[in-house]
Amino acid sequence: MIEPGNSQFKISKMNEGSFIIENSDNDCAWFTNNFAEFEHYSYLGRDKILGPFCIIVKKLPEENGEFLALLKSKKEDKTTVIADTKKSKKKKPTRDFLLKSLNINTSKQNLKRIKDPRFTQDLIQLEKKLIMKQLKIGVLYCKEGQEDEREIFANEYPSDEFKHFLKFLGKKTPLKGFTGFAGGLDTSSDTETGENAITTVWKGHELLFHTSTMIPISLDDPQQLQRKRHIGNDIVLIVFKEGNNPYSPGTVTSSFNHVIIVVQPVPYKDGIWYRMSVASKTAVPSFGPELPEPPLFPSSNLFREFLLTKVINAERAAYKAVPFSTKMANTKLGLLTNLEHTYGQPKV
Repeated sequence: MIEPGNSQFKISKMNEGSFIIENSDNDCAWFTNNFAEFEHYSYLGRDKILGPFCIIVKKLPEENGEFLALLKSKKEDKTTVIADTKKSKKKKPTRDFLLKSLNINTSKQNLKRIKDPRFTQDLIQLEKKLIMKQLKIGVLYCKEGQEDEREIFANEYPSDEFKHFLKFLGKKTPLKGFTGFAGGLDTSSDTETGENAITTVWKGHELLFHTSTMIPISLDDPQQLQRKRHIGNDIVLIVFKEGNNPYSPGTVTSSFNHVIIVVQPVPYKDGIWYRMSVASKTAVPSFGPELPEPPLFPSSNLFREFLLTKVINAERAAYKAVPFSTKMANTKLGLLTNLEHTYGQPKV
């Protein structure tokens, strides 16, 4: 831990271009971008291992028998260029050839061609439901010396430093009538979950911050369940920790909080800088950008870009851990099963 006011430590430099959104393949609308507006052929299949799956194929412009194939299953979306050089003049490959090229061990009787034009729009909607572009992030205000969960959730008035940090994160947005991503907050009135929330749109992502001091306090509820109901169900939690004491990641009891990002204001040079530390549950894979050494940042646009990138990558990394990975696979399985019910289920 860096002691406040110590002018002897060196500040690591950061380059703006190094902050990359990770796992972006999950955001690629493969069908929408590469097939929907082109002549293509759609198939629904079912396999004992894959479960329901969808194959989309289109012929590539070159006259060499190459096709671009997209396989959608509960496990993944995978694109593959396949070549059927013996039948280069055909617009589509045979079902046997498709299954063999994509290493799917089922018979062609289990692969059904879908000619209904509505299938295209249904696939576009399926992709929209799975793309991760809306995030709700918890922000907890912790005063100097506070260690108890109830005490922290009961903080009613933010300090000037915390107010400055919130302005740094995004803009104060009135909730009543808000038509953007509200992260479960009430937009029909300004009493249930507060009058305002901190929001921002950044690099195509809508972020809403569940801020503890902006959700109404309940004087007769020592646990502040209204606040914890939102913040305790966020995957990523930012803790604004005043003072120099360390923060324990287990302070807030939650099965959903998988990544804790602690930001501490530190007097340095001519103003307030921020010291940052990150803790995640063991099942969450590592994610960037990597913290500099020491992890001390000025209040600047560069740090804002670093922090928002870290927050988004933290959420994406957490989705690779159980139970979130299972939930995502089940969601995709449900969507593919709905397509089966609508367009007919292939035999297995």
